[in-house]
Parts: sequence; C-alpha cells; structure tokens
Amino acid sequence: MFLSEDFFDRWEELIADVEISSIPIECIAKVLLKLEDRKQKTINVKKMLDSGIDYDIVEDTVSNIMESYDDVIVAVKFTLDVERVAEMVQPYTDKLLKEL
Repeated sequence: MFLSEDFFDRWEELIADVEISSIPIECIAKVLLKLEDRKQKTINVKKMLDSGIDYDIVEDTVSNIMESYDDVIVAVKFTLDVERVAEMVQPYTDKLLKEL
C-alpha cells in the first residue's frame, strides 16, 4: 500500500500526545531512555519486530531493559511506527466514514 507524506504528517499530528502505555508494542518504532549524566539508551523495537521476534518477547525485552535502567531514567520518549499505526487504523476510519 502506498501512503503519501501528507498522509503520514496528518497521522503524526493525530498521535503526538498518546501515552506509551496505551500503545501496542507493534506500533512503537523506538524507545529512547534519557538517563542521568546526559546519557541515553535507544531500544529499536521496529528492528526487533522486523527481524521476526514475537511481540510478547519484544515487549518483555523492552520492559526488562527499562527496569534495569529504572534508577537512572530521567525521561522516556518514544517514536511511533506511523506507517504501522496508519495501516492498522485506516481501514476502520474508512469504514466509519463510508457509514456516515
């Protein structure tokens, strides 16, 4: 499925304020842990999923990494896999709009 840049821009605006705990792991591209002493740790979720690792294992891995850094985490930021989110939601949006 081909999706335009404008399409992605609209989705990025829509989901900019979503809480990470509300997002399925398959919709997260990366998790960035901002640590004390201006250090950071990046967890590339999309890469793990694209390599075929099961969703549950990826979720456990991310949780374990975050837990291991828990005492030095200053902030957690994440990047969504906008293409994946759009692919999951767009069919429902299309169906809903057709019914209006």
